[in-house]
Amino acid sequence: WAMSFWPSSTPAAARTLVGLDDGTTNERIQLIQNTNNAHNTLIVDGAATQANIGSGATVPIHNRINAHATSWTTNSVLSSTNAFLATADTAATMPTVTTLRLLKATGATTEYLGAMSRFLLFDDIKTQGELYEIDIALRFSP
Repeated sequence: WAMSFWPSSTPAAARTLVGLDDGTTNERIQLIQNTNNAHNTLIVDGAATQANIGSGATVPIHNRINAHATSWTTNSVLSSTNAFLATADTAATMPTVTTLRLLKATGATTEYLGAMSRFLLFDDIKTQGELYEIDIALRFSP
């Protein structure tokens, strides 16, 4: 997936921007906003964390567009946020998911603090270079 978004504030606890799940927290793929405004891709399969990757770069809040792109398949989880590439995770199994959720996680009582302007869901695997280019295009497109 890839998206452009605007966080409106820093959360006191991690929040989900977008996720795929099976209706439980045991099988999920999520883009998480952490309490330091860094965004990580989290993959959980069989209730065990398989990947939790991010570039480590924090995203600015208020009136600034940010972009993120992620691609995943067994043993290859890739991510780019605001043109900062995360280190690939090469040892991940994949969950079985059935539901796409935007701006809120399964069972969450709080929503993402911000807005999303574009969301793309791809049906094929992207390379790190392709994610970087998609990330840049979303961040700087009108």
